[in-house]
Amino acid sequence: MTMIKHLVRHEWIRLMKYNLLVASIVVSFIWIIASAFLSQAELVLFLPTIFLVEASAMTALLIGAEMYYEKKEHTISSMLISPMSTTDYMVSKIIAHGLNTLLVFAIMVVGFMFTVDLSLNFLTLLLGTVFVATFYVGIGLLLSYISKDFTSLLVNYMIMMFIFLIPSILIMAGLLPEVFSDYVKYIPSEISLRLMSIAFVDIDWMQTIIDLGITFLASIGLYVFILIPRFKAFASEHLGV
Repeated sequence: MTMIKHLVRHEWIRLMKYNLLVASIVVSFIWIIASAFLSQAELVLFLPTIFLVEASAMTALLIGAEMYYEKKEHTISSMLISPMSTTDYMVSKIIAHGLNTLLVFAIMVVGFMFTVDLSLNFLTLLLGTVFVATFYVGIGLLLSYISKDFTSLLVNYMIMMFIFLIPSILIMAGLLPEVFSDYVKYIPSEISLRLMSIAFVDIDWMQTIIDLGITFLASIGLYVFILIPRFKAFASEHLGV
């Protein structure tokens, strides 16, 4: 636990050093300014999507940017010879970026309250954020593993999201039979959107428990079978260790 606290503290130091924390806060203020041009009904409609973008896309891209700087400064090479474990390293990233996402949400919620009469459930927002951010921290790490630089990471992320969104788009356009909708609703983007929506709507607890379970199992599988086993090979390959 002491090691994880130490790593989380240094994660925050790096977020500030690389101006990634500032970038997150700036984006939150952009959303707040944009909300001033929306009606209350429009804002409430788009809020789950806004929160989803922050918890998923921004989290994955911030991880990618941070990993890029860590490789560039040989931070990872020093970690390979430190007493920390790969699991400690992954957990510290989950905690640090989860807290960063919650900070951004707190800023946005306070800002939105000045523009609209906003009502939401903070506990369910916290619950959805923890699960979604944990999964997308893993996605950001995975993209770092398979990308040569930050530009290719952006391209790979857009390709991945396009693949995730294709089924939903085809169904909405009427190009896929309605029967496929029962399967499409369990792709990551759809599950994440539902989890970020539970703070604003009446909760279907059965569906929410299923979504949380799927996200939890997907995250465990991603970290245990892909990210943790491949971490040292990734660090050695890119840093010449």
